Amino acid sequence: GAGRPRHEKHTAGVDLAEMFGELKQDLEADVASSDEDPETHYNLGIAFREMGLLDEAIGELQKACQSFDRGHPFAQIMQTYTWLAQCFLEKGVPEAAVRWYDKALKVPGIDGETRVALHYELAAAYETAGDKPSALHHFMDVYGANIDYRDVAERMTTVRVSLALDAVHNLKTRYTIDPTKICIAGFSAGAQTAAWTIRAYPEVFSAGIFIGAGWFYDIYELDGKIIDTRPQPPNWIG
Repeated sequence: GAGRPRHEKHTAGVDLAEMFGELKQDLEADVASSDEDPETHYNLGIAFREMGLLDEAIGELQKACQSFDRGHPFAQIMQTYTWLAQCFLEKGVPEAAVRWYDKALKVPGIDGETRVALHYELAAAYETAGDKPSALHHFMDVYGANIDYRDVAERMTTVRVSLALDAVHNLKTRYTIDPTKICIAGFSAGAQTAAWTIRAYPEVFSAGIFIGAGWFYDIYELDGKIIDTRPQPPNWIG
């Protein structure tokens, strides 16, 4: 009588092991079947990103891209590229974000509005990465397509001013220059930026040439400074 329970226990143990073995095989089969499914990796990537697991999100999104590159159709590849760019920006790696925004721009068939948005995000990523000329180039693409897009005009001005200040710094570093004889010049919108810059940084620029400039006399914010360029009335006017 005592042997029967032991036999049942042994049988149950075998059945349990078989059950877990079959479950493991099913899971492995599911993973294998979905390994080349970019949508599965994409959805996992988005879920990980929403949980703040950036490395895991990047890994899954990159797998979606790799699957797409191997010929598996995927309608959301442009969104995958932009999600990757955002993840890298959140990780503080704008140089990697630039790569994915650039790939998104090269996706065929994207509409004009999306293209403008991607140029803006790419420009912002370049600016964060410290590549100001490339940032200005892509901000100009946005400005040329839609002058009122978000804060593109202000971003362009900020980058231009920063480039001018960088140029002065680099020249002073490489050459012996009289700091009282540094001039800034520009034409049209560049003249406007030059006019604002000299008023914001009179300690850097001692003279300016502004050809076709507008809005010289105004109140505006530049590099965190409030600049009032309106002409002041003479003291004798009551």
